[in-house]
Amino acid sequence: MSQEVVKVSTRMNNCPFCGAKLVKKYNANARRLITLNGEFWISERILRCSNRGCPGHALSFRAEEFQAAIIPRKIFGLEIILHIGTLRYEEHKTYEEIREALEKKGIRISMGELTNLTMTFESLIKGWHEEHIQEIKEKLGKYILSIDGTYSYRGKTLYIFRSYENGVVLYANTTEKDD
Repeated sequence: MSQEVVKVSTRMNNCPFCGAKLVKKYNANARRLITLNGEFWISERILRCSNRGCPGHALSFRAEEFQAAIIPRKIFGLEIILHIGTLRYEEHKTYEEIREALEKKGIRISMGELTNLTMTFESLIKGWHEEHIQEIKEKLGKYILSIDGTYSYRGKTLYIFRSYENGVVLYANTTEKDD
């Protein structure tokens, strides 16, 4: 059974630098994408500026919505990664419970991939916190800190630092176990 290929491209018609028409640079190979709404094959048309003298001529203009929904080299969309993180850290589900919840939605996933996507979620949260740490400090002011060694995996433990008063996650990181 062949799956329909969804074709996507940037919503821009003109170069943001010079206003010239955007034209085809190349078509990317079709890519498999699994979302909460199903599985798709996506073919992305990459555009460039038609004006050879413009900096946009050397750039690649990509489909904004598609790029916002994916992570490089992952077939599971960002919404699945966020769903896994929500199930794991807000609903305190085990990996087996998460896998069962995904299967109820028609999404089959191996334990290895589930673990990998959970670590991807942790990395995304850590990166967001590092970028916004000053803003977080300013908004929270004084707070009581809660530290939770949530789980251990392959010699690493995930520690989550939360504001005790409102439950906001301030920082999350994995560390090697002390021997």
